[in-house]
Amino acid sequence: MLASFIVSTAIAKPTAPPLDVAASAHPMTESVLNAVGGNPRLQRSAAARKWLEAIEDDQDIRKAFVDSQLQARLMAAGKLDASFHVNSLRLTPEARLRVLLLMVHAACAGGQISDAALSDDNVDAMFADYYHGLKAEVSGVPRATVSLERRDAAVSATMRVAVEYLAKEPEALDLFAQKQSSSASDAAKVCGFGKYLQPILAKLDPDSRDAVVIGMLAETPKFVPGGTRSHPFGDAQEFSRKHFSPVAVPAELQEQMRRHAKALSYNQVHTRLAIKTTTADSEQNLLVDESCKVVEGTFLRCVSEYSVKGATSPYATMFTLASPYPWMGKVQTILHDGPDQSAPEFSALASGSRLPGQIRPNSRFEFSTLRWTSDNAAAKKRLHVACASGGRYAASTIHPAIPGMAIDVVCNTAEGGIATQWQTFAFLEAFGAFTLRHWSTADTAGTASYLDISIKPPLLPPAPATAAGRQQGH
Repeated sequence: MLASFIVSTAIAKPTAPPLDVAASAHPMTESVLNAVGGNPRLQRSAAARKWLEAIEDDQDIRKAFVDSQLQARLMAAGKLDASFHVNSLRLTPEARLRVLLLMVHAACAGGQISDAALSDDNVDAMFADYYHGLKAEVSGVPRATVSLERRDAAVSATMRVAVEYLAKEPEALDLFAQKQSSSASDAAKVCGFGKYLQPILAKLDPDSRDAVVIGMLAETPKFVPGGTRSHPFGDAQEFSRKHFSPVAVPAELQEQMRRHAKALSYNQVHTRLAIKTTTADSEQNLLVDESCKVVEGTFLRCVSEYSVKGATSPYATMFTLASPYPWMGKVQTILHDGPDQSAPEFSALASGSRLPGQIRPNSRFEFSTLRWTSDNAAAKKRLHVACASGGRYAASTIHPAIPGMAIDVVCNTAEGGIATQWQTFAFLEAFGAFTLRHWSTADTAGTASYLDISIKPPLLPPAPATAAGRQQGH
């Protein structure tokens, strides 16, 4: 809940090269086909372009993914890494077999797919499968599975057929037997037998063949060189503890955060939020599952999982360390499917700026901030922020489980004298912290709504205000 102040920038942070929308009707496709380090043959392929443009034009796919998520998926597809085949188990048995043969070829060639494998017909089939796999994903088609008993029976049948088929080539049969006794994955065991795999599988009955294909495709990310992991950072909480502790921020920022810190009366907060973002021609509905822990009694360290509404798994994780004020801290957003990731970003007060010691109703304050990334600390962006607070109201109107009172704080952010962002925060008095409710930029608007909130230990409702306290607005 408390890290959501930067959601307006975090969910849209690009992980691919910047897009020149004016230069092309298909900017995502152009980024993929012109990416540094891409396969030249693939980049020149009319078939690859055709299917990438079809994906970019498909309204069902565009509605299911935020732009940065889809861009990252397409960039990975352009490199033919493991995520290229993630939806193969949603396809037909024939398509699954075709995908498997390509995967084995790539694995056994050290991840280098030959020009022969990238013939026009093959590229057309590969990217057609990728497109239909995405369509199946957004339509909710489940991945094919196989029971352990069925898989074991199919593998045994495959071994018998392989031995019979290789009987005329003693050296190949001996090498095959050695590999089967190793601890390598099933798919890795066939390396060196690529030319035999297709005819061996062709001799199996359709049910056994598909069971073997499903079993091998289910483990392809384990052996494909350069394959992406669903969580690039490993364990989220361990990553958060290591990289988002107070000592993991620059000394000057750490000192600022400590100077503005206030003792917090809770240890943990878990929230679920619904986020709706709109542009002139699209609408996106996201869900955020966020866990925040209080560090050193004063700082908030949060892990936020972002998913598209209706999806089965998150597409991004945001890590945050902040003081209760939303203008000082460290944040990093990692896209699970993205081959490239953004660097951590820091925010601090500019020299001479101060924040109010207490947020009071119907008041105004201004200050300047600096924002920079860990990989370019010298290029600090200076922003001017002007805020105005409104009256106090019951925080339970935001969510019934939030005790105490709240004060809306509307802030306008400008860079170089030009307004760039408008935000409405709610300052939650019981938490002593802000949460973002609404925001807008020149081309995007967003709203965050609470679905659930859990606080440990529970916050007690405040004692009734005295007459004198009410007169003072406290």
